[in-house]
Amino acid sequence: MFWARGNGWLIYFLVDHQMSRQRRGLGPDPAVAEVLRRHALALVACQHTDGLWRTDLLGPASRDNPAEVSASALILVALGRARRAKLLPEVQRTLLLKGRLALRAAIRWDRGHPTLTGVSTGTMPGFRRYYRAVPMDKNVAHGVGAVLLALSQPEPR
Repeated sequence: MFWARGNGWLIYFLVDHQMSRQRRGLGPDPAVAEVLRRHALALVACQHTDGLWRTDLLGPASRDNPAEVSASALILVALGRARRAKLLPEVQRTLLLKGRLALRAAIRWDRGHPTLTGVSTGTMPGFRRYYRAVPMDKNVAHGVGAVLLALSQPEPR
């Protein structure tokens, strides 16, 4: 799938599943661990130089394929949690820091109020062309929630 936000939710779930097992004193599920590792490597390879991921994960940065802040936030929070829990120790601190800075830059001040930019409106599974046609808006709820989740995580060490 090319759907950035869908991939963000998937990696978030995979990390949450493994962390839930840790909290119950269980070892990692080997099958899930392999899916998580492969998915994380694929997502890391899709991160653009600005620190964020595009709406169409495999497409180039362009006007019709902008950075998607809610997907980027979900991916960053999942990778950060996985790194801290030692599920993905190979995730680089610099990748996480660069992403956090880019998320902060997506928050702009508009008439004295913070405004989150760069979030696509509702999407569902579709074709690459579909994702590129979804409009962006300000303060979209699923983006605000994902960014709050990502920026409330501890600074990567």
